[in-house]
Amino acid sequence: EAEADAVRRSLDDTRKRYEVQLVPGTDLKEAQARDDLAQAQLLSARQGLEAAQDAFEETTGDPGREGLSTLAADTALPLLDSSDVETWVQRARSTSPAFLQAQASWQVARADVESRRSDALPVVDLVASHTRQDQADSQVGIEGNSTVIGVEVRVPLFASGANVSKVREAAARLRAAEAERDRVERELLRETRRLVRDVQTARAQASAYQRAVESAQAAEQATRYGYEAGKRTITDVLNAQSNTVQARRNLDQSRYDVLLKTLQLKQQAGTLGPDDLAAIDQLLTPAS
Repeated sequence: EAEADAVRRSLDDTRKRYEVQLVPGTDLKEAQARDDLAQAQLLSARQGLEAAQDAFEETTGDPGREGLSTLAADTALPLLDSSDVETWVQRARSTSPAFLQAQASWQVARADVESRRSDALPVVDLVASHTRQDQADSQVGIEGNSTVIGVEVRVPLFASGANVSKVREAAARLRAAEAERDRVERELLRETRRLVRDVQTARAQASAYQRAVESAQAAEQATRYGYEAGKRTITDVLNAQSNTVQARRNLDQSRYDVLLKTLQLKQQAGTLGPDDLAAIDQLLTPAS
């Protein structure tokens, strides 16, 4: 909308200048073409916004048509408690739900192998029993105690290969669980390192785009002065306006990326909690 408004104002200004023969007809045609393109892009952007609002309503049940909270331009972006990649890797190994689940599955599979192997091994039990018999009140009185302590040994002789097959099956599951654990660990480490770098890159981009916005605004103002002095064309002005809007768009995107990537990193490491979401929520300004 900001770009379309700027282009439309430039078109109106060019049309007035053309009517008093201050600019050639090519400038007017160039401004009109740029305005048509801006309006087409505006329609596409509105369609994308409506699709995003529909997806938001589907997920949350809230239409969100009144507008969502926004991040003010002067809001200080949060810092990670550690910028060291390996620190986050160690956290992910310790608290990542996906990796802990894969690790537990591997441990269960390993225990199952030992259990299957034990089915084919001799079993030794220590048994004990104590019996008391008392019939002293009968005509033939009997009274006695019996205590038995012994060892029972059971040796499986033949199970038609069933035990061996069960052991092999359990061993195959163990290898599969180990491979899955290793895969999850490699993916976890790769994604954790990537997200740490993404957060750092987004912060650096936010600082760079902030300077780019200031430079683009200064360049646009200088181009407009040159156009009024007859030294620059309307194309130069329109390009400068587009550069300013694009720089602002990149700045906004990078600032939101810092927040989003920070949450994604903590989620990947398994440390994301309600306090983290509340801290981000405090940075947002409710829609008026």
